[in-house]
Amino acid sequence: MADRSSSNLPPSGTSAGGAAGAAGADRATEGPPPGLGEQFGRTRGALIGLIRSHINLAKAEFSEIADEIKRAAALMPVTRRWIILGLRTVVIIIALIVIIIRRITAIWPAITAIS
Repeated sequence: MADRSSSNLPPSGTSAGGAAGAAGADRATEGPPPGLGEQFGRTRGALIGLIRSHINLAKAEFSEIADEIKRAAALMPVTRRWIILGLRTVVIIIALIVIIIRRITAIWPAITAIS
């Protein structure tokens, strides 16, 4: 038979109310709940982590897209005109990406300075 020592069920011979009372007593000895400042700090930290992970994901995705464009250009016989148009498009996309990253990094100190 399985060991259910970590189960939420009260042990035999005790009522559910007794188990809830014991759990409440354990929480009372742990200390007060976190304050507003601590909760804000945790939320801010989570937000900063979320933004960083999205920036890293975007960088990885743009790298993959650039590799696919390179492969497609190498495998596809195209005329000189199409190559020029394609390169212009790639340059425009890269310029937009650089602008977006610069704007994010420009406001990044303001985001991280919030306390």
